[in-house]
Amino acid sequence: QVREQAAQRRAENPKLEYWLGNAEMEQSLAKDVFQNPNFYLNEAGQVVVVFEKYTIAPGYMGACEFAISNE
Repeated sequence: QVREQAAQRRAENPKLEYWLGNAEMEQSLAKDVFQNPNFYLNEAGQVVVVFEKYTIAPGYMGACEFAISNE
């Protein structure tokens, strides 16, 4: 879902850049998410995964949040 949302955001705003699509980078991110989870529940009860600044995107984008669908 993170990859899908990142692709949708890029389609809506070509100035956005995410460092996804590289198998090695994604494997490292997946490991980090499971070892050091950074998330919260939003008002809709969805898990929102938070990637700190510079983790999956350039610093100008700040922390990146992705709401994970309950479906």
